[in-house]
Amino acid sequence: MNPTNRARDDGSADGCSEYELPVSVSRDTGPGRQRLPGVSSATRLALAALVLVLVCGLAVGLRLLTPPRSPRMSASPGASDSAVATSSGLALRTPGSTIQTETAHLDEWGLAFDYPAGWYVAHPADNMHVMSVLAFLGTGSGYQVCTPWGDTVQCYSDIHLESDQVIVRLSELTTQVGGPFDAADAKWLNPGQDLVTVGGLPATYSESTRTGWYESDLALVWNLSAPGSILERYEIDAYMRGPDVDVLRTEVDRLVASIRYDPAPVKLDPTQGPGVASGTLAELKAAYPDSICYPTALGATSQELQLVFGVQLTKPLPVTCTAQIEPYVGLWKLTITTAWNAAPDRSAGSYTLQLYLTPSGERTWSEAIGGPVPYWPSS
Repeated sequence: MNPTNRARDDGSADGCSEYELPVSVSRDTGPGRQRLPGVSSATRLALAALVLVLVCGLAVGLRLLTPPRSPRMSASPGASDSAVATSSGLALRTPGSTIQTETAHLDEWGLAFDYPAGWYVAHPADNMHVMSVLAFLGTGSGYQVCTPWGDTVQCYSDIHLESDQVIVRLSELTTQVGGPFDAADAKWLNPGQDLVTVGGLPATYSESTRTGWYESDLALVWNLSAPGSILERYEIDAYMRGPDVDVLRTEVDRLVASIRYDPAPVKLDPTQGPGVASGTLAELKAAYPDSICYPTALGATSQELQLVFGVQLTKPLPVTCTAQIEPYVGLWKLTITTAWNAAPDRSAGSYTLQLYLTPSGERTWSEAIGGPVPYWPSS
């Protein structure tokens, strides 16, 4: 009798329990069957068991060599085949792999970029208050897991990497604390971060070779500007596991280098800046007349301050007030500086107010830098 392997309902082999003996052990061989000459029944039974062990060992070996299946990572409903690739299994690499040259294109969430055509794209269905994971891309597996935690819900990323696999997680940070990216000021950079440009706009970049993150050998993190917003960010986290880390890193770098904003950031006309600034300065001067000096127009003016933030100074303070405006990531950046020179009873210093305005002049974010103001009364 030929060995048969009955398939289970899920399409997988059920191992040795479904294999039938390839040699008959019946005393009555029946028509068409012959005994092995000179061999006892006990010997024939031992031979049958040996053949069974060899067949089962081969079946188990084949199963061990077969890549494990991962749950299907489906794309968002309605996405076109040209924009989103899906995969039901792990795309395993072998050492010495070459960089994938064929690419697919994705254009969603205000970002457009190219990624290796062999990667899958999965869209998690969660929307958190501080961070929302928009997509997982790559050859490993990535999921968002959310569980109840008291009156709230706790969410985390469940990422698994095998040899020569990569996962890129694209997120949107909706309440980023710290202020705007500013190419002229590195004070917002955390230790290990560098200021770079992605899609033509300021971004930060950092990398780590610590293997504690999802058993990765290398982790790369970008924080991207969100045009027209100060508090929002895009974040790209790429986790890769070797041995071909250089190949994986090149593919991730190419993805980031291809990023473009869609729609493109609003290009502000610098000639309209003075008009926007004059309107904002007039509003501030009317609303806070005793706050700090607000020039009526761009440029520098001189005056003496008697009141600062509604507080009477112990003596007048001669100051120079300067206002300037410049385009910044789809917003206007208005800088108002109050500066004073050194004197026998005071040190030189300044107080700067930075405001970020929408194209029409609406205030979105402000911060104050500098001080203390001389002649401030002691408490």
